[in-house]
Amino acid sequence: MDNRDFLKNIGRQVQRGVRQVTSSKSFHEIKHTIDGTIREVMNNQNHNWASDRAPTTQTEQTSSSATAKPAALQSKVFSKENVISILLLTFGFMGLGIFGLCLLIILATIPFLLAATVPGSIALISIFTLLTAASGIMVAKGFSVRGYYKRFKAYISYIGDSKFCPITDLASVTQKKVSYTVKDLLKMIRKGLLPTAHLDAEQTCLILDHETYREYLHTKNLMSRRKEEAQQLNSTDPLQSAIAEGRQYIRQIRAANDAIPGEEISQKIDELEIVTAKIFEYISKRPEKLPQIRRFMSYYLPTTLKLLQAYQEFDAQPIQGENIKSAKTEISDTLDTITVAFKNLLDSLFEHEAMDISTDISALETMLAQEGLTEDGMKTSIDEK
Repeated sequence: MDNRDFLKNIGRQVQRGVRQVTSSKSFHEIKHTIDGTIREVMNNQNHNWASDRAPTTQTEQTSSSATAKPAALQSKVFSKENVISILLLTFGFMGLGIFGLCLLIILATIPFLLAATVPGSIALISIFTLLTAASGIMVAKGFSVRGYYKRFKAYISYIGDSKFCPITDLASVTQKKVSYTVKDLLKMIRKGLLPTAHLDAEQTCLILDHETYREYLHTKNLMSRRKEEAQQLNSTDPLQSAIAEGRQYIRQIRAANDAIPGEEISQKIDELEIVTAKIFEYISKRPEKLPQIRRFMSYYLPTTLKLLQAYQEFDAQPIQGENIKSAKTEISDTLDTITVAFKNLLDSLFEHEAMDISTDISALETMLAQEGLTEDGMKTSIDEK
């Protein structure tokens, strides 16, 4: 038997093997499994599309609920992953069945072949081995993609309408390690399955929309600043402690101002905040003046803040009788007095600088007069002559 007859013989055996595979019970079971998978996915997809179309007829009634649900959960990018997994599983199983059986047939016929046909059979074995391995890789990849899709559905089902979710909870749902779940979620975010989602800095929480993530960043920055200020308060450097304490008072004054709607009172609080900030700004440049504001910090500022908080509480009352109105008026008038006092304190901090300037000016005028460079000096010089 020459090489051509050998190839024809092998071809006929392979054809018979393919027909046996396609008509066998195992192949029908594979086909049934694949068809069932396709139907399941398509039914789920059609159900999702129907659910998405239904609310459009009631847009005005459901707009608030649609807005409340995180936009990240609305994505349909996962449909592409479905199609990929179906194709990989379909062609992978078919390849395993067909190429695997062909490989077995060729291996079974080797002992009966002539020596001259062995090189050709080895070449066919190599080809079908590669094809079978490729089919196996396709099946493995298909199951991987399908598992990825199932985990995505599990995440979405567990999260529901929440705007954030601990990653430990999601790891428990899929029975995976937290580190694996973090990588899984990052991959889904990159692929667009969770287009508006973010992980927090510590990668312990999944945040589902941009607004919540911005609030998280704002809160984190605020906590960081407060931690820094607390460290400064506990610092052994009295200047840094005083400045940190002053910033806290200024922030509380601003918060009270934001909570009080009245325009007139807000203008007074604005002026008070500006003067207070300038006092601490000056102290930061002239630390030797810190002892001069000790009473200002230990009594005046706390008392002022207490008055502002009392005004805020009175102003928030829905029914305001004479007592509340009288107290608000008294506090408003007192703020004028406090602002004047704070301005006087700021001015007193410049007392020595003003005296130094006056001394320098007097000395300069005296020297200029002695040199005859001023009008009075010139008259004196002429009289002496």
